[in-house]
Amino acid sequence: MKPPKSPECPQFLDNVSRLVDGMMNKQEENAFLRSIEDNGECLKKLEIEQTYKQFLAEKLERKCCSSNLIKCIKDSISK
Repeated sequence: MKPPKSPECPQFLDNVSRLVDGMMNKQEENAFLRSIEDNGECLKKLEIEQTYKQFLAEKLERKCCSSNLIKCIKDSISK
């Protein structure tokens, strides 16, 4: 599978997140919505990533762990 050729895909995908999170003003939102048709390859990449994440979520088995272990991990991350 070839990655999208457009160098603008990272920015486009970032804008998808910004739109979904409500972080765009009306002018940015309108400009972004007009650009969607020009970014078909980027949308396909986004769809592939979402499908992969869904696949992983279905295949991974969640395990419980002790609150002490959770605290230890959080402490290690924050250092």
